[in-house]
Amino acid sequence: MYERVAGDAGSEAFSVVGHQRVGTVGLSLGLFDRVVVFAGLPASIVMSGDTDPALMATGVQAADGPGFGDAFFGARVRLLGAAEDRFALALQARATVPSSGVPDEVAYRGDRGVTFSPDLLAELRLGQRCIVEDTIATASSTRRMRAASSPRR
Repeated sequence: MYERVAGDAGSEAFSVVGHQRVGTVGLSLGLFDRVVVFAGLPASIVMSGDTDPALMATGVQAADGPGFGDAFFGARVRLLGAAEDRFALALQARATVPSSGVPDEVAYRGDRGVTFSPDLLAELRLGQRCIVEDTIATASSTRRMRAASSPRR
């Protein structure tokens, strides 16, 4: 959304990215019954928004369109809880590398540099029905770290 007055929802003028559908190809490997390593590559199947000349006059770039996002990789370690326990706690670290293939100044599908996101994950499980596990609550605390940069225009 482009707001004529930053932070004022009533001043929304344009939908920079109005429609987006993303799919991800991912791989993961469980190790030692407590560790998971993973990697993936997201792809925007659809990314579109307003192309009004008035939006372009503001200096804001239009949506990137379909294409790949930034590749990611990471690991998760279960600290507390086993498969049959009602509560589990884990730490996860995820990093992305720029691979969206669009110029820096117009990249909505990815970041300009490497990002790092450490997570603390908590899960409360209801129980098991058939083979599928029912989770009633999952909480995540994330802090995304990346190099300082100016806002996209």
